[in-house]
Amino acid sequence: MKEEKRDLHEKTDRNTLYRFCSVSGLLLSIACCIALIQVQLRMQKQQQLISHTTTVCEQMETEILRKIQHNFKQWGDMTNENKQERKGKLTFL
Repeated sequence: MKEEKRDLHEKTDRNTLYRFCSVSGLLLSIACCIALIQVQLRMQKQQQLISHTTTVCEQMETEILRKIQHNFKQWGDMTNENKQERKGKLTFL
């Protein structure tokens, strides 16, 4: 009888330990999934920031190139006017 009680007690203890391990493993899996989701969300946020920054840089580059071309054209026009003025002065001399 004592042995049966002890066997029953040991079996109950094993079942309790098994349940505890199962629940612990489940909670650990859930925690890992939540951590993974958080990392993925952070990565997406960083990717959006990088993409936005790249877009802004490309727009700035385009604007700078446009201004350089405009200024170069103005400089070219001014240079041509100076050449024509010099030619005109030489013909009068």
